[in-house]
Amino acid sequence: MNKQVRFLLMILYINLFSLQSFTQVVLKKVPISKLIPSPINHQKVSFTKFIETLVNFQVKEDKNQPKQIHFYDIEIVFTSEDREGMDKRFSNPNAPFWYIKNDVFIENCKFDKTMWWVMNRLVFEGFFTLSGCEDIKSIFKHCEFKKTVRIDRNEIKFMDFENCKFYHGYRHHHNVLQDYMKFQYCEFYINEKIQDDTRFSAFDDFVTYPRLFEIHQKTEGDIIIENCKFQLNPKLVENPKGKIDISMGSFSNLILIKSHFEGILNLSKTNVSNQFLLEDCFFRENIIIDAFNVNPNNTRIQWTNIQNHKLCVYDEKEGIISGEDSIFNENILNNLIASYANFYSVYKTQGNRFYANSCYVEWKNIETQFLSYKSKKQSDYQFIYWMNVFLKEFCDYGTNPLKSIYISYWVLLFFAAIYFLSPYKQNQNDFSFFDKLKIYGLYFSEKNSITQIFMEQYFSRSINNKTQYIEFVNFTKHQPNLPYFFKLWSLPYQWKQNFIMKLYLKIYQWIDQFHEPWNNLTFRKKIKAFIIFGSLISFDLVVFIIKRAFDSFTLSLNVFSTLGFGDIPVQGYVRYFTIFEGFIGWFLLSIFSVALISQVIQ
Repeated sequence: MNKQVRFLLMILYINLFSLQSFTQVVLKKVPISKLIPSPINHQKVSFTKFIETLVNFQVKEDKNQPKQIHFYDIEIVFTSEDREGMDKRFSNPNAPFWYIKNDVFIENCKFDKTMWWVMNRLVFEGFFTLSGCEDIKSIFKHCEFKKTVRIDRNEIKFMDFENCKFYHGYRHHHNVLQDYMKFQYCEFYINEKIQDDTRFSAFDDFVTYPRLFEIHQKTEGDIIIENCKFQLNPKLVENPKGKIDISMGSFSNLILIKSHFEGILNLSKTNVSNQFLLEDCFFRENIIIDAFNVNPNNTRIQWTNIQNHKLCVYDEKEGIISGEDSIFNENILNNLIASYANFYSVYKTQGNRFYANSCYVEWKNIETQFLSYKSKKQSDYQFIYWMNVFLKEFCDYGTNPLKSIYISYWVLLFFAAIYFLSPYKQNQNDFSFFDKLKIYGLYFSEKNSITQIFMEQYFSRSINNKTQYIEFVNFTKHQPNLPYFFKLWSLPYQWKQNFIMKLYLKIYQWIDQFHEPWNNLTFRKKIKAFIIFGSLISFDLVVFIIKRAFDSFTLSLNVFSTLGFGDIPVQGYVRYFTIFEGFIGWFLLSIFSVALISQVIQ
């Protein structure tokens, strides 16, 4: 019996020695921080007592062995002491800052079921972790967190951060959120000077890697981010530290208002059952939205905040893909197009035609880039690609018919300029600019008066250029016995001709001051004639240009709209331009009609 006892004792000693050796090896390999229990563990205390212990119970820090204050299994209740303690300090805007220098780990604590935990002007200089706690209803106001904040596996009614600063990020994992998480006027940073972020004890499950902002929430609640700034060094954009990660979550409402995001916002695989609101935000980087599910009826997204290819998808091999970068991989392209279609559906459901059109244009631009890439490899895509290019330039893929009117206007002006400079068939009954120059030239070449020369040119023109109507007018003039009814039809023409004749005769009688040929005039009369006839010629030139421009534009409009009204007065090779313009006008007006009808139906 003694031998058996000795044998058992010897085996037990060997096992204990082996266990001790193994423990020493493990402890040497795992650098851990020293966990310091708080003096109020396993007690029921007031909010005021709990906050004062947070501030006052501090342990001197050792660089080689950092210390963490462990608040464990504490029941925090509201008492009369809190009215003069916690509540009074919270309502005091001039309360002094209280500094908490050690890392803080609050675990398995129970908070009052009806009252709130409110903290004002606290500065946490170490890491702050809240884990496994119940009935959290808290407001942090004007607080600062110098290192990473971790909220994990808690039962939260609500948490409200107002005017707080997070200098090394915020992380929120696997909590049961019943009401909301709110961040108002908060600022988020990543402190690049902090090298080692794994400072929590080996006795807990936490490894605190910093993230600028991270929320993974499966139970539905509200996330509200309002007037916040997410500041980030551009060098950390591709680094996981720099992500604003609200992915793989489920929320009732997700509200993003008037906030500044300098990092990549990740909304992938997130479901928002009630309202997703995005207004007046700035995004310097992309927004990952693949498999982002929202309620189209209650979603409000300001497109101007996310336009210009901010939307993107994520691929494990390729990384973040957006815009033109997606055209080289059809699977990635399909995911991105599905994301655009999701947002387009939201705008269409709400009847927001302007945002829907803008989203559609950006979507189609990506498709056009894809067709350009495909057309270089397969000729079948050439026609579709060029049609997309034309629709983009002419009417923004059918979403902007007014743009087609603007382009048509410039087409009209282009062809009108060609007609203006081309040979032009003048109206035979009117005096052209060159006819009047001829009259002035004859005046200085002959001894006849200018009125006499004008009358000769006028009658010769009316004789050579007769029409049926003019012949009828002349007939009524020479038949005095005709009833007045017949002469009535000729009155409009006679009134016009009489008015023009009287106007010209008045002008020419006034300038008919030079009765000798030009070479016989004195120098003084030459100066006077130059001034008078120079002004008259300049006036005739301006009238000619205005009339010619109007006729050219009218002709261009007639040809462009394919009305076919009257004869085409241009001559020579320019007539071929009218055929070309007519084809362009028919094509553009057809596209315009389709685009306009599409917008009217919408």
